[in-house]
Amino acid sequence: MARLREAVTAFRVLSFDSDWRFDTSQSERMVRVLRACGLPVEFDELASPHGHDSFLLEPPGYHDAIREFLDRPRADVP
Repeated sequence: MARLREAVTAFRVLSFDSDWRFDTSQSERMVRVLRACGLPVEFDELASPHGHDSFLLEPPGYHDAIREFLDRPRADVP
């Protein structure tokens, strides 16, 4: 975790409620670790009936969440 604490980026973690391969609890664990390292992180669980393959499709809110994160000015990152 020492190397992770040196990161100079913000994180956006998204999970899908129907993903059995990488379920939401794994994403939540990642978020806890990132926050424990003092890193800026946002998390959302999105509804999708398509399981793990949801990221390949266009579930409601997915592309919007990514676009908004990438387009945002990064005042919270040194």
